[in-house]
Amino acid sequence: GGMAGGGGYGFHVANQPTLLIPIFGSMIIELHDGTAYELQHGDLAIAEDCTGKGHISRAGPAGSFMVSVQLPKSGCPATGSSDMKSFWTEPAQPMPAAH
Repeated sequence: GGMAGGGGYGFHVANQPTLLIPIFGSMIIELHDGTAYELQHGDLAIAEDCTGKGHISRAGPAGSFMVSVQLPKSGCPATGSSDMKSFWTEPAQPMPAAH
């Protein structure tokens, strides 16, 4: 879905694990401990905080458009969510041009 620049949602949980794929702009995800991550085109993230306080989502200055793929609810952790530092955070490399 899309969101205008600066728009967002207060604390909420992912009701089921959700793969987030930024297409345009950026989305800032802030965790309950105040740590924030900016997702941009080329990044992938999984929201899996199905319980607890959740996270804050807000669009960057240029807005955001993301594809969200909901995964089976059975993938939710028993409590809280996984450690975001364990996710791969290197920027995606450009794909070679098709010939």
